[in-house]
Amino acid sequence: LEIEPDHASAVEALERLYSAQQMWVDLDELYTQQSERSEPARRRELLLKQAKRRTHELEDAAGAFHILQQLVLQDSEDHDAVAALVKLAEVMAERDADAPLRLDIAQELERLYREREDYPRLIGVLRTKLGFIDEVFERIALLDELAALYLEHVGDGPSAFDATREAVVLMPQEVERRERLELLAERLERFDDVVVAYAQAAPRAERCSSDRIVPSTRTRSCSRPIRPAGSP
Repeated sequence: LEIEPDHASAVEALERLYSAQQMWVDLDELYTQQSERSEPARRRELLLKQAKRRTHELEDAAGAFHILQQLVLQDSEDHDAVAALVKLAEVMAERDADAPLRLDIAQELERLYREREDYPRLIGVLRTKLGFIDEVFERIALLDELAALYLEHVGDGPSAFDATREAVVLMPQEVERRERLELLAERLERFDDVVVAYAQAAPRAERCSSDRIVPSTRTRSCSRPIRPAGSP
């Protein structure tokens, strides 16, 4: 059925019909057809509807993300598109927490939140990213950034401590990071947790070869024993 793009009432009638009959594939095709031949404002409206249907009824998260990504790339201040992207992230977390698409969504939201300097939401998407990162140096870099964001922008010392502690366990030979951990422990009275972290880190340090140098701000030999920072 061909409909002229200016026949809004006819399109709306078909929308109601397809929705009532739960003909989601036909409705999706209608949105595609009409968005391709509509002026920009109407096209945006149709694409937002299409993304919503793909998110929920069609369960086509990848298709919904493709639409929403294009909309926010065109206008990062499109609040409806950003809200729909956030909703898609929430749906994916419930539907399939391990889906790689969750990382794609998080990276797109990360870009938006960095632009806006929206640090609480940025922390949230970085935590999502952390769940998909296994490479040690990349994970440590993200943990360090999270610790700094927690301290500098939301005043969450305990979360900064937890992020720093995990990074220390992953790379125990980095003295500067251990010093940051111990400063946080002193502030939060969590030295028992530092002792546990060093105990967890010890096997990792012992597995390092004596000639390996870890790339970091202050390089240290892996053979150097773990001691509390500042000890002889």
